Amino acid sequence: MTAVTAPRFAGGRWVSQVLGEAGIGVALAALVVFFLAFSPYFGTSGNVRDIMTQITINTILAVGMTFVILVGGIDLSVGSVIALCAVVAGTAMTDSGLPTAIAVPFAILVSVVIGAITGFVNGFVTERWAVPSFVVTLGMLYVARGAAQQYTGAATIYNLPPGLTKFGTATFAGLPAVFLVAIALVALAWFVLSRTVFGRLIYATGNNEEAVRLSGHRTSRIKVSCFVIGGACVGIAAIIYMARL
Repeated sequence: MTAVTAPRFAGGRWVSQVLGEAGIGVALAALVVFFLAFSPYFGTSGNVRDIMTQITINTILAVGMTFVILVGGIDLSVGSVIALCAVVAGTAMTDSGLPTAIAVPFAILVSVVIGAITGFVNGFVTERWAVPSFVVTLGMLYVARGAAQQYTGAATIYNLPPGLTKFGTATFAGLPAVFLVAIALVALAWFVLSRTVFGRLIYATGNNEEAVRLSGHRTSRIKVSCFVIGGACVGIAAIIYMARL
């Protein structure tokens, strides 16, 4: 007579998974409570706005990196690409001779396009020649850094339009305007990843690329698109970086 093994409690696995995913949130909440208890200035509205402003660039970069990581990639070039986007967009504003109302949107477009192009190059080389994205983006890091230095001659860019710098310090409904841009991008990314076919294909490609390919989808196109999205987010972050100077 064989022994009967009692089934494991399925809810226990779910609880442990939730607790594991919530670990960062719990740690963050503990830090907030700690600083609130020991600093009378931590919970002030001014400090909260400063924190929101400080995390804006990293939040935008994290949105782009999320797409790249979900398809099994990584991008090490973001710091240098930010520099490249910023110097090209900065000179587009200061040296183009265009009115501020036109120069600023033009510079934003330039920055996003340059970021998207670098993302496309990273994704294309990774997929076309099966080079690990770690290696490809490490190379792009040095290429973009050198291009930025060569483009400016290591000189500082001055006289950015006042409208751009005012946007970097502006508030709307008591919240920093740049932070609202980051929140809008987070919401857009959430919608794409959770409510669109493209988002489901991104998750599927990262989970089982071969199954997606056999179902008739071009996984290389999906992965390159994610690198392009990541690069475009870098371009947006570069504009925010300049606005805060």
